[in-house]
Amino acid sequence: MILLVLLLSSQLKLTGQSVEIAAIDEPLNQVLLVMARDYGIQLSFDDQLLSSYTISLHEVFDNPEEAIAFLIKDYPLDYKQIGDVFTLFSTQAVEPVTNHRISGRIIDALVQGRIDQIFCPGLTFIFKIKWQAEQR
Repeated sequence: MILLVLLLSSQLKLTGQSVEIAAIDEPLNQVLLVMARDYGIQLSFDDQLLSSYTISLHEVFDNPEEAIAFLIKDYPLDYKQIGDVFTLFSTQAVEPVTNHRISGRIIDALVQGRIDQIFCPGLTFIFKIKWQAEQR
């Protein structure tokens, strides 16, 4: 019985508690940490990612969920509540690194000799090219 009362009061604290946020150019991660400390909510997020977003506002929200939704609405972020934990995550897809292979043939009618290597400034590879002189 006591456990049930504690669980219900904990849930009421999360859902029925108003949340006030006052911040001027504060990193989002710091705003969320203060909110978690002051209102006893549990958060999970990428600290480095959220530190790149800044928040300026003075607002009172009906509950922590409403506050979190408002704080992230202008950024490529979303959240999901898993039990009592609010998990924030990026909605941007991570682009995979791709390697490219360039191949082809360069033919110059003016060059009669053969050039074995061409060095391209700014590129980190060497093209191995055999020149073919076409007679016209």
